[in-house]
Amino acid sequence: TRSADDPSAKPKGRRSAYVIFVDEQRPKLEKQGMSFPEIAKKCGRLWRKMTPEATKKYQALADEDKARYEKEMDLYRAQSA
Repeated sequence: TRSADDPSAKPKGRRSAYVIFVDEQRPKLEKQGMSFPEIAKKCGRLWRKMTPEATKKYQALADEDKARYEKEMDLYRAQSA
């Protein structure tokens, strides 16, 4: 099992723009009493309706997370070598 405190642990994977969007929406939808499958369907519908302009915020956050992941993987590989 990977521990967050273990420096030799493989970094957590990068998150996509959609995953970041869902993580932002989930708490709002849970407060409405929605189940996980309902949340997944609702988020999918909301995401598909979004304009490319609206998704840019999430894509930028995903790009930042990708950079974080690549940096952490470089450190992980260096420690593993």
